[in-house]
Amino acid sequence: IQRPRLDEILLKSVEKFGATLISGRSGTGKTALAVNFACNYRKVAWLRLDSADAEWNTFSNYFSNSVEYPLVGVKKNMPKVASKFSNPTEVSQFIESELSKIKYSDQIEPLLMVLDDIHHIFDADWFEEFFMTLVSSLSPDIHLLMLSRGTPALPLWRLRSKQLLGVIDERLLSFNLKETAELFEKSGRSSETASQAFIKSFGRISRLKGFVEAV
Repeated sequence: IQRPRLDEILLKSVEKFGATLISGRSGTGKTALAVNFACNYRKVAWLRLDSADAEWNTFSNYFSNSVEYPLVGVKKNMPKVASKFSNPTEVSQFIESELSKIKYSDQIEPLLMVLDDIHHIFDADWFEEFFMTLVSSLSPDIHLLMLSRGTPALPLWRLRSKQLLGVIDERLLSFNLKETAELFEKSGRSSETASQAFIKSFGRISRLKGFVEAV
């Protein structure tokens, strides 16, 4: 079902902040929200992560390719910069190099950058500098979404106080009673059944789907 409430929350976050962290457990609708939002963009750099990507060489290579893939004219316009950063101590230089690809490309529309399942790299020794530097370095033509099953153990309040980061948590992702009723109605279920499922599931979409399929 369409969830304009969440679409509006995410749109306001993107308009206000350079980066938005969407946080919630598996099955709370993070990816569905991001995919739906990404349909508003012509250029999307989407990188889905797993635990193996906590190794710097692996991550930096994937990240670099994901940024460059949707861009046009980047090779033609790009000034000479270091082609590879193999040392995680060079995180800041790496980010500067990657973001300069967008600056020197023929990009005329905002680029949506999505880091999906970013929780897999929270424990990497280079993650804090990467996260803080990336969020602080975004230009107005880059919109960043980060999807995670939790929040990193970082001083996010600093970024939020500087209007650099917005956070959409599981509380906001959960279905409200109206959305639950609409979901059950489309499945031919009664409003009473929807109300009972909402109370038992606390609005968590994965559990609501289970109730719908079990009836």
